[in-house]
Amino acid sequence: MNTKFENDRPLRPFGRQLCRHFLLPLLLWPGWSSAGLQAQSIPPVRSSTTCHPPHQHRVSDWFLSDRDAFTLQIELLDAGVPSAAVRLRMVLTSDQIRLENSRPLPRTFSLSGGETLTLHSDELRDYFNSQNLTFSGLSKQQYLRNGERLPDGFYQLAFEVYEAASGVKVSLHETPGLFRLISCEPPLPYAPANQSVLQKQGATHIAFGWTPRHAAQAGFMETTYRFELKRIPENFQGDWQSRFDDLSTVYDLTTDQTSFVYNDALPPLEVGLRYAFRIQATGRDRNGQEIVFSNRGYSEIFCFTYKAYCPAPTQWRVDSVTAFTARMSWPQDPLDKAYRLQYRKAEVADATWFPVEIPPGETGHTLYPLEPATAYECRFQRQCEDGWSEYDRLQRFKTPDEKPVELKCGEHPPMTPPAADEADALPVLRKFDHVKTQSGFEVVIDEVEGYDGWFSGTAHTYVPLLDNTGIKLTYSRIFVNKDYELVRGTFKAAKSGRKL
Repeated sequence: MNTKFENDRPLRPFGRQLCRHFLLPLLLWPGWSSAGLQAQSIPPVRSSTTCHPPHQHRVSDWFLSDRDAFTLQIELLDAGVPSAAVRLRMVLTSDQIRLENSRPLPRTFSLSGGETLTLHSDELRDYFNSQNLTFSGLSKQQYLRNGERLPDGFYQLAFEVYEAASGVKVSLHETPGLFRLISCEPPLPYAPANQSVLQKQGATHIAFGWTPRHAAQAGFMETTYRFELKRIPENFQGDWQSRFDDLSTVYDLTTDQTSFVYNDALPPLEVGLRYAFRIQATGRDRNGQEIVFSNRGYSEIFCFTYKAYCPAPTQWRVDSVTAFTARMSWPQDPLDKAYRLQYRKAEVADATWFPVEIPPGETGHTLYPLEPATAYECRFQRQCEDGWSEYDRLQRFKTPDEKPVELKCGEHPPMTPPAADEADALPVLRKFDHVKTQSGFEVVIDEVEGYDGWFSGTAHTYVPLLDNTGIKLTYSRIFVNKDYELVRGTFKAAKSGRKL
């Protein structure tokens, strides 16, 4: 028995029209047509990046050299596709930071099936423009403040490929370029010290030395140093450090050592001039690849002044100290042009140095007025033919408490002046010398005439009973012995005429 169900009935004309009405437009829709599929979804693309040494910390430096920092190869795998338009997105990562384009950049590249498109670093610089980057692990402000410098680490650089029309990612796997950044600092000079003064004494012997700051990095097989010594012209005006390359070269040395001695076999140095020097380091790793140093391997620039031998005076001394004065003396050297003495309070923070200029020929000087019961320190230097020596070591002294002279009105202390002995006569009495009187006063000489013990002139002293008031004195034909003691004669107050 043949049974027919309703569903087995042939499709009525209305059904055929319905299928034609709905299915035909779907087949004609671009996303469903074979032509539409080819236009909107190209076959997979292979992306491969290769990074070339030397590897620079500063991203902007990647595009300054004629040598490629990296290359990108893109291959459309289906040889049957004649042409495809794509766009790129860059991703740079390390274990600490990530720099990337938030979306593919607008620039379009054309690919041919089965062929490889090679792009060089200079063609891809826009992908590293800070305006086109997003940052993770490092802020944009830090990146720009450090001059677009990347921190140390292992890096991967890759480019993703997107179809230009649809924006669909078509690179199924990106082979990244790998590189490592290691901080290599230039050497640090240590001898001669910066701004030092070198004195020419006999044969030339100047030790130059520098400390490497990259030796701890693994993989270094070879380091070479270039030493440059240049002359700074006399009375040079301006920033000589920024003009180092323009200065006249005195000596240029390439060595694998970190020190050497400049001697008489090398070009002579001119006394009285300043000289500047720097060191540049270059290196290669165990693979023979060049190592990149900060600042192109150049060290800080040091300078020194080359002077004739002028040692600091070491035989000066503090002879005698009173409550208000201190006497300094030194042996005379006919080659000395002048002297300079400085003194200050020793127990006062940031105390001011008081300078005293002393003409040539002098062998002593008296500091006055000083304060009683006060500690002082002083230093001394000499002027030679080509400049000043260094200051000698500090010498320290302390003034004693003042000891008032016991005077009573109408009385004078007993005076038993010793007999004048011409053999004990003081040969020369100078300004600022101080003379002890029999009454206990210390008299400071202002003006003096005479010789061989007999002197006349003016002086001054301080009187404790009058609140240490200074009094001007006169003296005529007094006799002073080698111990600066008054043997004969008197000092008289300039106005009252009272004798001391």
